[in-house]
Amino acid sequence: QRVGEAARSEAPELRDRAGAAVAVLSDLGGAAEVCEADGHLEIRGRGCPLADVVRQYPQTCALTEGLIEAIVGVPVAECCERGDRPSCAFVVGNGAARKACGS
Repeated sequence: QRVGEAARSEAPELRDRAGAAVAVLSDLGGAAEVCEADGHLEIRGRGCPLADVVRQYPQTCALTEGLIEAIVGVPVAECCERGDRPSCAFVVGNGAARKACGS
């Protein structure tokens, strides 16, 4: 979480803070974007830089969730696809974040 704390965004807008998280993910080798869906923000990856690890250790996605949460300063819910082609997905927002993933 040190990386997240060091990269914590103080931007007033949540979308801008989510953009800062995407920049950190990019620095780590990921390709992601911020988008809106059903009234909430999502960070969606195009592929997963940790795909080989995620297949064997799906809890790896929770580490990324914690990183994003540390950067944006609000709850984040991990909604990653873990099939043959893992893909990252995180709902960024307040109390509704966990509900949005169906967990």
